[in-house]
Amino acid sequence: MNQKLWEVIQLFKEKNFIGQAEWAYAEEVLDTDMFQLLKEQMEGKIQLISEQWK
Repeated sequence: MNQKLWEVIQLFKEKNFIGQAEWAYAEEVLDTDMFQLLKEQMEGKIQLISEQWK
């Protein structure tokens, strides 16, 4: 897994609310495609499922 993505996921996991500062950080450290994918998944527009996560 991408190290920067892992850091963003850990940051989001620790929060009760993901605000502008967290999204700005994610946008800054992730490449454009990765950020867009994360944003769409968090907004419920897509579902990412892995057999390993079940």
